[in-house]
Amino acid sequence: MTSWQTTYTTSNTISVEVLRAQLSALGLDPRGHKSVLKKRLKHYLTHIQREPWQNNAYVSLIGDIEVEPVTPKVFKEYESTAQTSTLPVSDTPASSTQETEKDAKPITQFFTSSKPNPKPQPFDYYLCFDVEATCEEGGTFNYSHEIIEFPVLLIESNTFNIVDVFHSYVKPSVKPKLTEFCKKLTGIPQTTVDASPLFPEMLTEFQVFLHRYQLFYGKSCAFITDGPWDIRDFVRKQCKISGIPRPSYFSLPWVDLRALFAHFYNCEKFNIDGMLARYGLQFEGRPHSGIDDTRNIAIIAKRLWGDGALFLPNRTLAKVVDINAPPKLRKPK
Repeated sequence: MTSWQTTYTTSNTISVEVLRAQLSALGLDPRGHKSVLKKRLKHYLTHIQREPWQNNAYVSLIGDIEVEPVTPKVFKEYESTAQTSTLPVSDTPASSTQETEKDAKPITQFFTSSKPNPKPQPFDYYLCFDVEATCEEGGTFNYSHEIIEFPVLLIESNTFNIVDVFHSYVKPSVKPKLTEFCKKLTGIPQTTVDASPLFPEMLTEFQVFLHRYQLFYGKSCAFITDGPWDIRDFVRKQCKISGIPRPSYFSLPWVDLRALFAHFYNCEKFNIDGMLARYGLQFEGRPHSGIDDTRNIAIIAKRLWGDGALFLPNRTLAKVVDINAPPKLRKPK
């Protein structure tokens, strides 16, 4: 047994909370009695090959932490200060824009709701998520993007208020020196990433955050992103670069806000600026700041929720899910 394995298994006084945090960090099911959890962890450590980053320094981030339940509190500083638009609604169809455009075309329709009608949601919580990654000017999708900012806003589905925040910068490992283009685009200085944890270490901290709210096992939860790229592409690339398996919660279907917005209002797909503009709102903060992008996603999500949208997963790792499509029937043999 390696020293990494010993960190997990030698203590008979380990609490159920820490066991669950460790299992969550490994992408394993944290449900069950203490004896079941220890058996599951021991089986994993015995039969699964360790990766180079799975050492005592990494495990110690959660090994000695007693995770206490957290009472949700509304984070007012992350709530929108924008006022509801009082502009009249036009009957003219909304103008179209490319998904990658930053500046929306002239507005011909504003989406407002004089009679808010929020519906009960299928999940207890939602996680608004929008990463920033390394980049270079003129770079293609084949560029080895590494996540350098990892912001998450936890939203309670009954109110769509933000009740907690996880926000960390991340130190890239393949190309640790940021390009001038990347620093200018994201506003992230080199000194910030130099002083930040590597992705596996940061991910452990995030999984402790998930465990505090029992997300994805005690409480139902789904991610909300602007498009498919953050989870489908950037998380995949980063896990491959870091030599770690994709966490199970990043393999679950999630809510593509851009697709939900277009479906709910029967309009073209818009980027964040375009969606805000249809409410008569402007982007709050700095574009391409991960935490500001995420906060504006939460603003749009709350407006959609207030208008009666149902936040069902509509995106998987493979394709967009049509939640209104009739079920496929098997042909009789």
